[in-house]
Amino acid sequence: MRPILVAIITLAMFATLIAFSLNSTATGWQLDNTQSRVNFISTKAKDVAEVHRFRELSGNVTEAGTVTLAVSLESVETTIDIRNQRMQHMLFEVAKFPEAIVTGQLDMAPIQALHTGESLSLNQEFLLDLHGNQSTIATELRITRLASNQVQVASVQPIVIRATDFKLGAGIEMLREAAGLPGISLAVPVSALLVFKL
Repeated sequence: MRPILVAIITLAMFATLIAFSLNSTATGWQLDNTQSRVNFISTKAKDVAEVHRFRELSGNVTEAGTVTLAVSLESVETTIDIRNQRMQHMLFEVAKFPEAIVTGQLDMAPIQALHTGESLSLNQEFLLDLHGNQSTIATELRITRLASNQVQVASVQPIVIRATDFKLGAGIEMLREAAGLPGISLAVPVSALLVFKL
């Protein structure tokens, strides 16, 4: 009886392991907000550049490679409270457009083939939905396998977002007037470093 009992326990453990593995695969790779960053640079008065970020990100990559990244625009962080509030209400209009959504499709085969410590580069296009408008953005990604259940995705170079593509020009003009500035650039470099976990 004892060998049979051992066999049953072993099979039960094996079945549990398979179920856990299948469940992890089904839910895909989930964004780890604590280890991820999306930064952007604003330029005012011709040559005064400042780095800002968004504190709240969410998203996932499915087993089939479907990418979804949501950026909470209310979580904009410029280190100055009044400027955060002005961006939220004058620029992003968070009451109507609370999030920026990035979607795309990755080829998962080369990513899944990565061993821990290995990296690859991918030229990729995504669709950005921002302020009720959509535009395709292209970028080069550097993808690194940090662990068996952890992947880091980074933009190799900043992605330049043009405010006029998303009807944000009027909002930037409102910011300029409120701050009493001679000008604010309509071109905004954005960079991302994202960590996904199974």
